[in-house]
Amino acid sequence: MAARLDIGWLERLLAEQPEGVEVDGWRAALPLLKAGRVEDLAAFAFGIDAEKGEPCTRTLATRVGLAARNDALVALRERFYPDRPKYQAAMEISRDLLRYRESGWRHERAQAMPPTDEKRAAMWAVLKARDRVPKARQLAEIFSTPSQ
Repeated sequence: MAARLDIGWLERLLAEQPEGVEVDGWRAALPLLKAGRVEDLAAFAFGIDAEKGEPCTRTLATRVGLAARNDALVALRERFYPDRPKYQAAMEISRDLLRYRESGWRHERAQAMPPTDEKRAAMWAVLKARDRVPKARQLAEIFSTPSQ
């Protein structure tokens, strides 16, 4: 049985720090720690691309944001596009995210809480993690990648 990682001290320490470059990566890594994804966090912290086994040039905050975005995209597809083939779902999700980004997201991006509408909340989570809409081809690749 694995020991539970106590990260309360890290949460308290980060809460006391002002927003800044030096701790942003750790703030972004908290969800991985809370979810018990220590292997993912270790790969992020040491700058290793887990799939390729090579050094990664992206910052810790960027890598954590992309992982959070990809998890949110997979959840969006599973919840709202479950019966669509992978590429059709990717095209529809890309289209819907672009529409949302140009309309509701402009007003909801600064909110701390997601909208009450479930689909808008799922799209909000995707854009909150990374404020860019992937093209359909990239979405299809994300949907083809096995979950960690």
